[in-house]
Amino acid sequence: MVQQISASEAFKILSEDQTAILVDVRTQQEWQQGVPKIAKSVFLSWRFRPDMDINAEFTDILQNEVPDLTTNIFFLCAAGARSFESAVIFEDLGYRNCYNIIDGFNGNKFGIGWQNNNLPWENIDVK
Repeated sequence: MVQQISASEAFKILSEDQTAILVDVRTQQEWQQGVPKIAKSVFLSWRFRPDMDINAEFTDILQNEVPDLTTNIFFLCAAGARSFESAVIFEDLGYRNCYNIIDGFNGNKFGIGWQNNNLPWENIDVK
């Protein structure tokens, strides 16, 4: 079962577990608003704008990035919905430690999110 976790709790584990990985599933346009600054991060869109179609290459790319089924994987989107979808997919593929960052990067009714918690983040130039 995908575990629901706050951004601040996720950051604590990501800071302590050198094998854990953060997967930011937002769109390129959203990454321009800022991205978490974590040593082990993958920026891979789960859905593409404008129609929010699913990225057909998502699972293949991420499985190559994270071959160990026991890795702690933290999925992040703007507000927790797309990250939950992608975490469920990976759990169904046999990954045993999938976490959904429930308050996302921007925050929602479950919490204030990564950025508003003043967790490390940075602006990047997305092409």
